[in-house]
Amino acid sequence: MNFRLDKASKRNSDLDEESKKEMIRVLAVENGLIEDTDRDVKSLDKYFKDLGT
Repeated sequence: MNFRLDKASKRNSDLDEESKKEMIRVLAVENGLIEDTDRDVKSLDKYFKDLGT
């Protein structure tokens, strides 16, 4: 994906890279471009056991 910065985006360019990636991911999920892979974790022990760690 290629993104061009407009004037408003340039003012916000002080955001860190991780924040930018997360915003792009959320927009892509909302627009149906990628699957939402976030999971609601109720038990950390079970979650890590399922991962095999």
